[in-house]
Amino acid sequence: MIFHIAVCSPDAVLRGRVQRHCLEYYARRADACIVEQLEDAGALLREEDAGSRFELYLIELTAANPAAGLQAAAQLRQRGVRAPLAFLAHTPAYAYEAFRVDAMQYLQIPFRPEQLTALLDRSGNYQRKRTRYHTLDLQYGKDNAVWLGAVWRGSFGRLSGSPDGYDG
Repeated sequence: MIFHIAVCSPDAVLRGRVQRHCLEYYARRADACIVEQLEDAGALLREEDAGSRFELYLIELTAANPAAGLQAAAQLRQRGVRAPLAFLAHTPAYAYEAFRVDAMQYLQIPFRPEQLTALLDRSGNYQRKRTRYHTLDLQYGKDNAVWLGAVWRGSFGRLSGSPDGYDG
């Protein structure tokens, strides 16, 4: 699987550091990644409008305008984007607002490399589960896939049961 990651920050050094870490992380695994560096929240929304889709959104909440990143995240959620998103910030002051838009993580700058690694692990696991669900959707049809997905999660990795309730 190829993971598309958006790194949204006006700080070119931070964007480069995150991109290097992501590339090194995926080089150690069977997956690959493409990192799109974006200078501000407006650029992120323009990419979305142009049809770009990402498996992970990393958005810096800048000291000068933290609301821009939060508003961009809220707009993504309103558009139906369910991919994981995480915030990078110099202060914990906006953590509560970040989780109101269903953020997966809130990393305070400077963060340790292992914190970013943990975030990549979590987002990768989320995407793999989501891919498995969409595979069920394509194979069994949307209504049955919803049922199969619920049973799959509920039985710890084993499919059991049937739509009509008969387990014969």
